[in-house]
Amino acid sequence: MSRTEKLRKEFSSSVRRNFIKDTNKSTICHKCGSHEGKSINIHHVIPLADGGTNDYNNLIPLCNHCHRDWHTIEGLIDFEKWMWYVPRYEDIVRMVKFIEHEEGVDFRNIKVGKNTIGTYIFVINKLRLENNNAL
Repeated sequence: MSRTEKLRKEFSSSVRRNFIKDTNKSTICHKCGSHEGKSINIHHVIPLADGGTNDYNNLIPLCNHCHRDWHTIEGLIDFEKWMWYVPRYEDIVRMVKFIEHEEGVDFRNIKVGKNTIGTYIFVINKLRLENNNAL
């Protein structure tokens, strides 16, 4: 059994419960602040496959929505930058709808670059595909 497989196996629901209890970290998403209770994922900041551990300092509570959003753009932006500088999904949707309506910009026709705006556009277009072009 590989190191990653062993750590994944050890990462049980009791580890998740103990993390929340022992660290006084609530069941509030640390990205968007939502109170989803049982829908909170305990995310590995540094993935197990990249040398991360199940140590509490490598874990953070994320709601299902933010957890999914992170894994949608993972690899395009650093996790810490995403946590602190990329707006919440709902805010991105609101911003896109406003710009498309007010400025007539269609984000689907903009080439994606490796910068913050490019990352937003990539996220928007990927989420559109996942939601059958409905934002």
